[in-house]
Amino acid sequence: MTALHSLFIYYLVPVISLLIGAISLLAMIGSRGKGRSIALVFGIAVFAYFLAIFLKEICDLLFRSFFLKPNIEGYIAVGAQTVFFEIGLAFLFALIFKKYLDSQSAIAMGSGLAMCENFVLLGIFGIISTTFTIELDSAALPLKSSVISTYISGLLPHILDRISSLTGHTVWGFLAVMFVFKKSWRYLIAFPVGFLDSFAIYFDEAHPAYLSYLLFSLITLAVSILWAYAALKFTKNITPFSDQVRYILKKFSRKTTNIEAV
Repeated sequence: MTALHSLFIYYLVPVISLLIGAISLLAMIGSRGKGRSIALVFGIAVFAYFLAIFLKEICDLLFRSFFLKPNIEGYIAVGAQTVFFEIGLAFLFALIFKKYLDSQSAIAMGSGLAMCENFVLLGIFGIISTTFTIELDSAALPLKSSVISTYISGLLPHILDRISSLTGHTVWGFLAVMFVFKKSWRYLIAFPVGFLDSFAIYFDEAHPAYLSYLLFSLITLAVSILWAYAALKFTKNITPFSDQVRYILKKFSRKTTNIEAV
């Protein structure tokens, strides 16, 4: 395995995150709402997401010894951080910046949150982090065949994991905006999915022998999709969500047709 091949392997994970995040970026660009406010919705999503990540990091630093111990309380606490910070701030920011939103820009908010995680945090920052790792560790290249095998076997689970993330962020961001205009207790159904992070930290720290990375990713993806459908159904948003997705798809379909015609 040459150093060039090793570089390719190293960058696969952040590039996959970047590509999945690009789906959210395109969805946000193609969504509709109060005209120029789509850019503002993007700003709201960025602010809400990275403030949540910052607050989670502060909690991790303040209670580091607690979170480092593999125990049920720590796992629940990690999920609670996602519930209160990531989902909670999405709802709070939607309320604070209500005048810049309308129901048609709901999917832009959700897509913005998903894009922040996959395209920016794990994609762009992941590529930068990988580059620094390679530059600082002269022994990093070329990779040993055993390491390459581990990287390759983890690609499919990583893709499934990122699709799960895209699903969760998009739907809870969508529900956060719809809540502003519907104001129903039913929208509280958006919050429990944050506890999937409890399952994730359990997998990362406990390394259960019965649970492979692939099985873990399949479970989280299945739960995310089932929760998304149940949440949209329970809040009576299946049709509004589907309409906004169809609008985005038709918009890009027309653009593709126009390009081919030229």
